Amino acid sequence: MNETISVIVPVYNVAAYLPQCLESILNQDYGDLQVLLIDDGSTDDSGAICDRFAAQDSRIQVIHQKNGGAASAKNAGLRAASGKYLSFVDSDDYLEPGVYGFLVKTLEEAQADTVQGAFQEVYRSRTEAKPLKPETLEGFDYLLRFPKDFTCALLWNKLYRRELFNGVFFEEGHKIDDEYFTYQGFLQPRKVVCTDRIIYNYRKRASSVMGSPAAADSGRPGQHRQAAAEGLRADSRPFPGL
Repeated sequence: MNETISVIVPVYNVAAYLPQCLESILNQDYGDLQVLLIDDGSTDDSGAICDRFAAQDSRIQVIHQKNGGAASAKNAGLRAASGKYLSFVDSDDYLEPGVYGFLVKTLEEAQADTVQGAFQEVYRSRTEAKPLKPETLEGFDYLLRFPKDFTCALLWNKLYRRELFNGVFFEEGHKIDDEYFTYQGFLQPRKVVCTDRIIYNYRKRASSVMGSPAAADSGRPGQHRQAAAEGLRADSRPFPGL
């Protein structure tokens, strides 16, 4: 019997992309899923799409809430998550086929706490792969990468043991919130496996959070890395060398 993966999907005004996202999750080869759709006060048909999918698949749980931003939506998902493993998927993106079974197998065979995969950026007329070197890192070495490699702070390119984030929540009020969360899961000694398999499709579009003017101002890679570095310096007690 498989252990459950809790999949947190924050949803806000993505009706055009949401069905593809949900189908890519539900059609995975790994069937033991808890799919948490947090409708963050959508004003288009996104909420109705969530409800329609939930009526057809008992693995889906929909949470409708007043608009509070991406961090608030993810926090609602964390409070509801009950699986052994944890995954995040942005509602305008989609998974590659067959990745959850692969990620769980990789994680358990290595007795690791997190598996990070490669991803590709999806444009209107092309895709661009973002390769990743296959390797296994201890938590200290992985933490050292945060200030230099923005992919360490990304949520959606990884599968985690949920226990990594017991009692950890997103800091609300930031346009780009990943780096305020992910590094906290690695403050205790952990093992991370990196695989060169592409697991995720990140859609590049002007109206997304990452593509918005506000995000361009607050989420440039340099500032993204700086925020992670500041967090590490402020709270790296298990690793006094940082």
